[in-house]
Amino acid sequence: MRFNGQTLSLQLGAFFFCGVDMSDAGINGTPPQDRRYRQADFMKVYADLEAYAKAAERLGYASFWLAEHHFQYEG
Repeated sequence: MRFNGQTLSLQLGAFFFCGVDMSDAGINGTPPQDRRYRQADFMKVYADLEAYAKAAERLGYASFWLAEHHFQYEG
């Protein structure tokens, strides 16, 4: 695409929520303030994010964004 004589290209980024898999979430699930997860659950999040980041880079994404979860046990 050209604009004012310059060639422009579309750059896409990937955004990830970054939380543990919450099988106890939902309307009838454990209230958020009562949920507790194991270290292994958090380590899986990091392993998954690393795999997603490598795939995003391989696919040509321009950026990789992560959500921040302050004051939440699953963040």
